[in-house]
Amino acid sequence: MTWPLAAEDAKSETVIDTQGEYPADDAEFAGLYGYNLTYTHAGFLNDSNRYYLISSEMKGQERIYIADVESKQVKMLRLADSDKTSRVGNYTLLRKFKDLVLLKYSELNVAPQIHAVRFQNTATAQNLDELLAKENLNFSLIEKLDLEADKSEFGEFFSEGVKSYKQDFIKLENGAEAYFQRRGDLDPEKKHPMIVLIHGGPFSSAPHSAFLIMRNFLLLQGYTLLVLNYRGSIGFGENTMNTLLGTIG
Repeated sequence: MTWPLAAEDAKSETVIDTQGEYPADDAEFAGLYGYNLTYTHAGFLNDSNRYYLISSEMKGQERIYIADVESKQVKMLRLADSDKTSRVGNYTLLRKFKDLVLLKYSELNVAPQIHAVRFQNTATAQNLDELLAKENLNFSLIEKLDLEADKSEFGEFFSEGVKSYKQDFIKLENGAEAYFQRRGDLDPEKKHPMIVLIHGGPFSSAPHSAFLIMRNFLLLQGYTLLVLNYRGSIGFGENTMNTLLGTIG
């Protein structure tokens, strides 16, 4: 099974946050953030010494980027549906070996999938457009969690519950964001218990479109969730991170 990349989207070239401003709604890059595995798994593709692959976060979503160290251009490595619509879920860089990259992808309603992408030619590509051209890439679906496979009573309950998930976005003027998540079959005329989820860090963030065990456990029991990305969360611009300096606690 193969997936094309949406490499033709010019928005993925945009490098923002140069003045420390909050990222625009249609932006796809706000700098490189992270530590530990973020940089452990990063590295140049094959022996190019030019195209550097790394993961970073953008407004709560973990993403995978390729930077051209010569042109300073940055593009997001992403899957696309058959109609070329970009898939905007959570991308986790698992491993990079020479010209082969393993990644995990999921969404709020989409169970985790493992994909492999092989770059056919990193030595002669003149720019990121050539590197990410469809003819230069071989995408393969390695494994996925099939929610439809379990025909048991629990399997059907789990599958239907996941499909019904809904969420609303809340954004404050100070740069903080939150996601209100819930099952779509809850009675809107009744009150339902809500749990506020605050991520650790402080230099981290919480995704809005990712398939997470703890959230599933709570949502399927009928809880509503308010997932916060407070000021200081990564991927929301330099100013947002700097609000923590001298004010933590």
